[in-house]
Amino acid sequence: MAILMKSFSYVPKGQFHPTVLNAGEKCPKEYEEIARKWGCFTPDADGADAAKAELEAAKAKAEVVSMELDAVKAELGAVKAELEAAKEEAETTKAELEAVKAELEAAKTAGKDGGKK
Repeated sequence: MAILMKSFSYVPKGQFHPTVLNAGEKCPKEYEEIARKWGCFTPDADGADAAKAELEAAKAKAEVVSMELDAVKAELGAVKAELEAAKEEAETTKAELEAVKAELEAAKTAGKDGGKK
């Protein structure tokens, strides 16, 4: 809550009579915007409060971005693992293909000779 620099009166929700806050008292958050419009805060306090709120918003945004970055890193790690598995599978398939090719060449050679040496 911000500290008032001049008196401010407001009517609390659900009531009929105004409440007066004197300079030096804390202004309830829900009435700060109205008090600010009426010039009840010093310009420096307004600037400091706004800067503080902006800083808090930036911190919250940075936290969200950091969490999103961590999620992307985790996803990238999973994709990398899948890629490594696919690479190993391709190498295994290549080796099997080479073995089949060698068998085919051997069968071809055996067929030309008629099976005789």
